[in-house]
Amino acid sequence: MRTRSLFVSSIMGVALLGLAGSASAAPTQITATNTYDDVDPLEPYTINVSCPTTPAGGGSYSHHLLVGGGFEASHDFSIYENRMVGSTWQVSVFNAGSSVDEITVYANCLYWNGNPTKPTIVHETSSMTTVPVSTTPKSVTSPSCPTDSTDKAKKQKTIVVSGGYLTSEYTGPYVPTYIKNGRSSNAWQVTGYNPAGSPQQLQTQVNCLNGWSVVNSKKQTVWATSSQAQGQDSEEGIAQASCTASGAVASGGGWSISQGNLNFPYQCLSFGPTDYTCDMDYASSSLAYAECLVAP
Repeated sequence: MRTRSLFVSSIMGVALLGLAGSASAAPTQITATNTYDDVDPLEPYTINVSCPTTPAGGGSYSHHLLVGGGFEASHDFSIYENRMVGSTWQVSVFNAGSSVDEITVYANCLYWNGNPTKPTIVHETSSMTTVPVSTTPKSVTSPSCPTDSTDKAKKQKTIVVSGGYLTSEYTGPYVPTYIKNGRSSNAWQVTGYNPAGSPQQLQTQVNCLNGWSVVNSKKQTVWATSSQAQGQDSEEGIAQASCTASGAVASGGGWSISQGNLNFPYQCLSFGPTDYTCDMDYASSSLAYAECLVAP
């Protein structure tokens, strides 16, 4: 696997922010934790990671919650699952290379003290949809994040913090290419086309943060996009979206690439506390998306 120094120094970065509107509230942070394993050639493999009680950056917090995740893999891997499963971020891959190679899975973990005491993640998933063998892109969109049942008086919506997908395990030389994996209004959308030899199944997921109260009508999430990035050689193109709103941290993210790209991103993860970065093979124009969480 080619080494990416881009991710080495900043992936475990920590962001601290004060909770606006509450002088007694403790700081909040999002930090990434990761696990990795080797995958044999011509083999499928699933790996997941959960949030530890104590964050990687240290400190003592009474509450923690998984809000997103990502992956870093070899360009020989097809990523056929990238989503939240229970309290873990789960990625499934097929190693199409000729040697053992490594996959790393990241979890974005939210830590805080005090209120709110019981926020949860609500998963909304689409039905399994067939992506036929075709060069025509097909989009599959999850249901929208629901109204927060704990705050009906304000008709508060749950907050989009991340999203992902599950597709058919594919072990051939032509992998369905997902040219978009990102937010669509208050839902999550994956767009792809299928050059494989048979129809593939695709399901999308949006992860919604429930019970994170609004203070002074402050926006809780901002959808950031990177500037257009172009691969500078035949091997990689890198796009990075930054959360620039005051106090914002990146809870999750995704990508958008040109249809002519020969492989969807094989590294897409938080780059420090405020950025989400995607790296893909082959010269291609690309965008990265970041879901930016602002504490209430």
